[in-house]
Amino acid sequence: QEKRITPIIVYPTQKTTSAALGSKMTLPCKVFVGLSSHIHTDVEWLANDTTVDVVYKESRVTQGERQEMVENGENFIEVPLIFDSVEEVDFYTDFMCLAQNRYGYQVLPTRVKQEAVGLSWYIAMIPIALACVILAGMCIHKFWKWRDDKGYTIAKV
Repeated sequence: QEKRITPIIVYPTQKTTSAALGSKMTLPCKVFVGLSSHIHTDVEWLANDTTVDVVYKESRVTQGERQEMVENGENFIEVPLIFDSVEEVDFYTDFMCLAQNRYGYQVLPTRVKQEAVGLSWYIAMIPIALACVILAGMCIHKFWKWRDDKGYTIAKV
């Protein structure tokens, strides 16, 4: 006998996902349906409360193929949201995974945020800046020493 269970979204677990501009990204929506049959549960991605294919007519962002799986005797459904290239407009779009069956529904809103720019550029510049400071110090020292050599000296008697 089939248990009556409302679908439960188990992934993504966070409200935001970081992505770099121009990167490819796949954001899966994994839904637990318990012992219920897969066929009675619909899972889809929405963008600004509209289906993804309507918002992204150029197909840069698409909803991937539905995958049905069984883990430890329990049923799951996974539907990925696929970004061919993350663009700035995606950071201002409200994405939502919607899972529903005849017993109920669950909605999980999520946002894509821009990945923080790393400090690698600054870290790479530290040895170069240090070398410049050392070189400048050596030049100043040599200049002062050269200047002292040009000065008057007291003759020894």
